[in-house]
Amino acid sequence: MIQLTVYEKDIKLMKTGGKLLFRVNGMGKQSFPATIISIDQAVDEKDYSIKVYAKVKEANSAFRPGMYVRAKLVNVKE
Repeated sequence: MIQLTVYEKDIKLMKTGGKLLFRVNGMGKQSFPATIISIDQAVDEKDYSIKVYAKVKEANSAFRPGMYVRAKLVNVKE
C-alpha cells in the first residue's frame, strides 16, 4: 500500500477505485500501477492536504516503507 499526500486543488479528482501510476524515487522512470482504496475525510489544517491510500497492483521486493513516490492519475475526467 502507498500513502499519498494530495493537495486541496486536486482533492476533487480523488475517487475510490481510481487508477494511478506511480514512480519510486531512485528507481528510474519505471512506473507501477495502483488503485485508490481509501481517502481520509479531514483536510490537514497546516498544508491543506489530504491523505489518499492506494493498493499496489504487484508487489516488488525493492519497495521499502518510507520511500518517496510521485503518482499520476490515469483516465481522469474533470
